[in-house]
Amino acid sequence: MPALREFAERSLWFSRAYAPMAFTLPSHMTLFTGLHPESHGVTNQKEALSDELPTLAELLHRRGYRTAAAVGSSWLKADF
Repeated sequence: MPALREFAERSLWFSRAYAPMAFTLPSHMTLFTGLHPESHGVTNQKEALSDELPTLAELLHRRGYRTAAAVGSSWLKADF
C-alpha cells in the first residue's frame, strides 16, 4: 500500500469525468483525434474513423516520433 498511496498523492484526481458518448468506439476516437463524435463521424459501434482524419499517433509519427500500440480491445484494432 505505501507505493499506491505515494502514487495517489502525486496524481491528479477528477471528481467528475465525462465521456463524449456512451459507446467505447466513439469515445476512443475522440481521445485519438481530439474531435467530438459529430466531427470525426464515429457515432456508433459500427463505423470506422475516416482515413482522412489523422490521429495523434499519426501526427506524431509524421514528425519523427516512434509510435506503437498494444491493443487488447477489439474496438481499438486497425479495422476502426
